[in-house]
Amino acid sequence: MSGTLARFMRFLACYDRADDLGRDEQKAYHVSCLAAALAATVTLVPIVLSMWLRPPTEASGRMALFPNLSAVAVYGFCWWLLRNRRVFAGKVLLLGEALTHMTMLVIAFGLRSGVHYFYFAAFTAPLIVFTRKERRAQIALMVLTTLVFLAVNYYYLVLGNHGLVFSERSTSYVNVFLMVNAVLALAILGGFVFHFYHVGYVAEEQLEAERTRSERLLLNILPGPIAERLKNGDILIADRYEEATVLFADIVGFTPLSARLSPDELVAMLNAVFTDFDRMAEQFGVEKIKTIGDAYMVAGGVPEHTPDHALQVAQMALAMQKRMRAESNDRSLELRIGLHSGPVVAGVIGTRKFIYDLWGDTVNTAARMEAHGLPGRIHVSSATRDQLKDRFAYERRGVIEIKGKGPMETFFLVDGFDG
Repeated sequence: MSGTLARFMRFLACYDRADDLGRDEQKAYHVSCLAAALAATVTLVPIVLSMWLRPPTEASGRMALFPNLSAVAVYGFCWWLLRNRRVFAGKVLLLGEALTHMTMLVIAFGLRSGVHYFYFAAFTAPLIVFTRKERRAQIALMVLTTLVFLAVNYYYLVLGNHGLVFSERSTSYVNVFLMVNAVLALAILGGFVFHFYHVGYVAEEQLEAERTRSERLLLNILPGPIAERLKNGDILIADRYEEATVLFADIVGFTPLSARLSPDELVAMLNAVFTDFDRMAEQFGVEKIKTIGDAYMVAGGVPEHTPDHALQVAQMALAMQKRMRAESNDRSLELRIGLHSGPVVAGVIGTRKFIYDLWGDTVNTAARMEAHGLPGRIHVSSATRDQLKDRFAYERRGVIEIKGKGPMETFFLVDGFDG
């Protein structure tokens, strides 16, 4: 039963006719269609009451019956116009007929009938029925409703006139309409208020969901403290760190493998490996900086300084090698890793596709450590070795010529962390 009713309501609201409309236009269109159908239904109430109560005079009976019957027909025509996408004409006719209809009944029965309560609903209706693009029509109908309401009240309250069919015999008859119209007007106005509340509530929920999504997306691009500074209005973010450790890792054998695998297989493999690296970065408290092709870059000690930055990066390097050895069981892949410690400059550059990046000699040297390293090994500079001290075992590589740096003493980090 509820499913049938829901389908019927969707039919009345013309949900099958608005696929090509924008979101705001769709909402206004559905409300307009439903309002036309409900207006016709509500107008049937005084018709039934008029026939049931047996009006005291023939004139009052005619005034209760014929305007309402004609209004039902016009509201039905409005719904037909809206359903056939004569949208603006249907909206204007709908609100114009509502204003005309209630004014005719007020003229006939006076203020004692309670019909004038519907003016409050008529005043708010344009806010729901029209979109922001139809602002002129919206304002015009609201102003017109206000003027008619003031004129009616002036005619009856100031000038002291009565309705055209008013008589002492019709008092009880009119009082019934007063109660019915008051309840119906209050129900319609309450429906409008609920609509505004619901639309506002949904908009707030959507806004909060979008804000959460945007923040999550921003935190996937930038470190938390940096994202917070950007949200607080910092335009230029550039910080110098006297101590940091930078890691570069490159997958050896990736290029020939890419020629053998399909694009889907290649991306899936790379995604699986780098996703595990991302988890490790979070686990060891280091900051992922970026990926470049099959290369991966992280740093310790940024954007918030930590005294154990070299230790954290070294632990991650060992975990990365362990993960890559598991991958090598199926494919001939190895990881070449280089580490160097020293001062860096960190910041955010650009306004489109911006990233948090590092610059300085330390970054260049870490890249050289990786490039001059060996597959399956962790190549560290003496600066990183001095930071780590005796907490790991090392294999001395000796003094080698590093491009752009000259001779440097370097080491291979073997393992042997002793806590």
